[in-house]
Amino acid sequence: MNRSVEFRLSNVSPTPRSLRVNPQSDQPAEAVDVNLGQLFLHYYFDSYPGGPPNPDPSRFEYLQFVSSTKDFRFHAHVAQASLTKRRELSTDMGQAFCRLMLADHFGIAYFAHMNDVLDKSAHPAFGGMRVECVCRGDVPDYLCAERRQVSLAEAKGRFSSVGFDTAAFEKWRSQFTRVRVVDSQNIPAGETVDVTEFEEIQEPGE
Repeated sequence: MNRSVEFRLSNVSPTPRSLRVNPQSDQPAEAVDVNLGQLFLHYYFDSYPGGPPNPDPSRFEYLQFVSSTKDFRFHAHVAQASLTKRRELSTDMGQAFCRLMLADHFGIAYFAHMNDVLDKSAHPAFGGMRVECVCRGDVPDYLCAERRQVSLAEAKGRFSSVGFDTAAFEKWRSQFTRVRVVDSQNIPAGETVDVTEFEEIQEPGE
């Protein structure tokens, strides 16, 4: 149940070994295989943090929309879905892909929705760090953590790709300027914060 997904990295050094053309080279590949079962589990855990209601990937409601082609794409009829449904699908899949990529290739083990931690005490898993709002507007989706580093992550789902040099990407990136991370001593985390963003899937098509 694997599908190939194209990806691009910006300002990531070194390239994670699992995303390289050759493990001995720092050159990133152009695509990576994604296990649909793992993708759907990330969707479930994102929706139900206490545990998925039914972890059987075959019962995932979006599975019927995914084409049987080698690369990840939705069937053509998905493009004709209502605006509300397309937005819902893009958000769900964008967040699932973001979590899967961070977990599988960047060692991120903990995810917290920003609305659950913003201007509140952080979960013990984040070492006493907190996220504070510094100005009004949209903020990143996640506070993430692995052993030595806290990160902010923003997931975007689109039915067409968006390059790093576009106005849309710069607008999304500005969300990171509206929050700051402080440690248990109320000192800004500064350079310890890693900002990561991923594009989402290809256009629907048979």
